[in-house]
Amino acid sequence: MRNTFGHWLLDIAKYLVTAGVIAPFVSNGLQWYGILIVAIVVIVLLIIGLRLVKEETKIIKRRK
Repeated sequence: MRNTFGHWLLDIAKYLVTAGVIAPFVSNGLQWYGILIVAIVVIVLLIIGLRLVKEETKIIKRRK
């Protein structure tokens, strides 16, 4: 369960990075505070997602 949720958070982080890269080409771009907010959210999601995936991997290895 944690592994799936961790992968889900990592996917959301990837989508936010993609949106941040594409936004300047589609519109006037993001303001500096928009980029900062996206960066903070991506970092938080990556940290939480990677920890959940790592914990689940440790649990699975212990069972074997």
